[in-house]
Amino acid sequence: MIIPLQIVRKTDKNEKEHVFCSVTALLSCRKPHFFQGNIQLMVDTGATMECCVTDNDAEIMNLSFGGRGVTKLPEDQQPKAWSGSLETYTIKNVAIRCRGKEGKKDVLFSSEIEECHIAKGVPKGLPSVLGTRFLISNNLKLVFSPNDDVAYLEQI
Repeated sequence: MIIPLQIVRKTDKNEKEHVFCSVTALLSCRKPHFFQGNIQLMVDTGATMECCVTDNDAEIMNLSFGGRGVTKLPEDQQPKAWSGSLETYTIKNVAIRCRGKEGKKDVLFSSEIEECHIAKGVPKGLPSVLGTRFLISNNLKLVFSPNDDVAYLEQI
């Protein structure tokens, strides 16, 4: 199975181009209950977690930081990034669904992750991410060749 990815090219305020790949996915959960809105997930090979949703995308999914089933991580357990750490919350047992292909046939790829992070205070415009743990636990290989306009995840 192959999951096609979009190649995204953005230019920052210094006119420097940034290129990454992302997938449009639907996230859902029973507790807290949400099943709303497709979001873009950047494939981030530098992120070790399975999935981290920005507070902007959490808003699209109608998730409340103080809501039932949303747990704040203690400060010493919050993920670290190159820019430091952000106030982070978790929700358990989240399903991620996206479109895939088996040959010419369209299929639905679905995976349940044990813990999804939600980062509060992410600057607008930064995407939610799928990290390396998601790729490893789903036996996915990333193929990314922006010069050839090729990007996909392949199940191995």
